[in-house]
Amino acid sequence: MAKAEELMAEGNSCYAAGRYDAAINHFTQVINLKPKCAGAYNNRGNAYRQKGAYDHAIADYNRATAIDPSLAKAWHNRGEVLCRLGDFRSAITDFGRAIALKPSDYWSLHLRGRCHYRLGDPTAAINDCTRSMNVNPDLPGNYSLRGLAHCARREFDLAIADCRRAIEFNPHCAPAMIGLGEAYEGLGKPNEATYWYEHALVRRKELTDIERNKAETALKRLKVEHASVH
Repeated sequence: MAKAEELMAEGNSCYAAGRYDAAINHFTQVINLKPKCAGAYNNRGNAYRQKGAYDHAIADYNRATAIDPSLAKAWHNRGEVLCRLGDFRSAITDFGRAIALKPSDYWSLHLRGRCHYRLGDPTAAINDCTRSMNVNPDLPGNYSLRGLAHCARREFDLAIADCRRAIEFNPHCAPAMIGLGEAYEGLGKPNEATYWYEHALVRRKELTDIERNKAETALKRLKVEHASVH
């Protein structure tokens, strides 16, 4: 249907321009004309996600994957929402479906690695980051995440190498600075650890609440240890 195609194109243009309500309206019109259009449900879900309407987004991704189980991006997009909501196990399942359909999906690999890390499985996180790097070696987040995962395994030299690589790509990569702080603290180098934790907190807006609290707690701990020595 030419009309549906025009509405889809208009919806995509509105989405790209950040006009999410207008995009939703256009995608809804497409769905009214073509109720089995998985792409329209996926795209409307994306617009809902941008508005923070996660329940509506998940409902649309559910419909998209039910209509077309081979639509890799719908599995990925639902995984992203579940990850934001903290449902890391379900997100891992969705990212796995996306990766099975599109093995070169480096972003799904990275996000699945992030979920594994949040669930306390640094080995799985390292594996996913490495696979993602094999597809796209220029994603700083892979290096910082793998560095943090190496820290969790007390592989501090590997962590430092990865986090420094992340900072080479992006000098303002705050999570990599946290990783360097953790690694140097683990190696018994409090001055270097303090330096990197403080630099990370300068960019606190780029940190999650967990990362920010980790850096602040570490700095307090290092100051107490320094005071006890002196």
